[in-house]
Order: sequence, then C-alpha cells, then structure tokens
Amino acid sequence: MATDLGHFSQTVREAQTGCGIVNLEANFDPVMLETGSYQPSLKKRIAGSDGHLSNQESGMAASWLIRNGTESLFLSHLSEENNLPPLALRTVCSYLDQTGARAGEDYVIQVAPRYSCSRPMLCQDPFSEYVPGQGFPGQQLTLPLIGDL
Repeated sequence: MATDLGHFSQTVREAQTGCGIVNLEANFDPVMLETGSYQPSLKKRIAGSDGHLSNQESGMAASWLIRNGTESLFLSHLSEENNLPPLALRTVCSYLDQTGARAGEDYVIQVAPRYSCSRPMLCQDPFSEYVPGQGFPGQQLTLPLIGDL
C-alpha cells in the first residue's frame, strides 16, 4: 500500500522494491486541482511534499516500481473532485510506455473502484523470492481489492 505519500521517497522505494503487487495512489490531476473549488491552502497541502501524489508523480513511481520487481499495480485513492479514473490510468500508462514496459506482458494495471470490489488480480505466494527477469516462483493467489470507502 502506498497512499498519502506526498512524494515517492527513498524509504518508500526501499520498502516497495520487489513487491509483486502495489496499491499506489494517483490522487489528483494538477490542472483539475488548480482550477477546482478547493481553498488555496488545501490545494497547497494536497500538492505539497506531505500531501498526495499527482497522476504524473504516480506515473514516475509506477515506472520505478515496474523496473524493480512490481508486476501488478492498482491505482487508488483518486480524488472525486480533482481526478478521473480514465485520466489517471492514461497518465500513469504514458509514463510506463516511455520506459518500454509493455502492458499485459511486463505489468498489469487497473484503477481500484471507489465504492466496490475490483476485479481479482493475481499475485504470488508472499513467501516466494523475486528473481529479476523471471518474476516469482510458486503458487499464485487471487486477491480482490476494495476501493476507498
């Protein structure tokens, strides 16, 4: 789980290295936040280093994660006021495309629904070791993810 980050710090990077599946926030679109109805102080907090990740910041984080062992991403914690699921997905995928990662081959990605269960996503046995270039050996587990309630 990686939400309410503000920025994708070295500590978060170290904790997420080799995680097969990551729930990553893509909280806001900068243009929607800037032009939205929130008070300036709230906008500043959301976009600050102790606030939330923008779609672009999530795209950069996702690119790093995919290069470091992550195979499945859930985009979550999307603002109802300042983001749209298709926009978040398109933005993050554009960053992944720039790395040469191929959707469906190198990674799978979906946006976690806000008020219902997601489609199941396969993840590996939590006791397996990640082998670069080979992924995880062992049994796969199917885990549904419930979006922000």
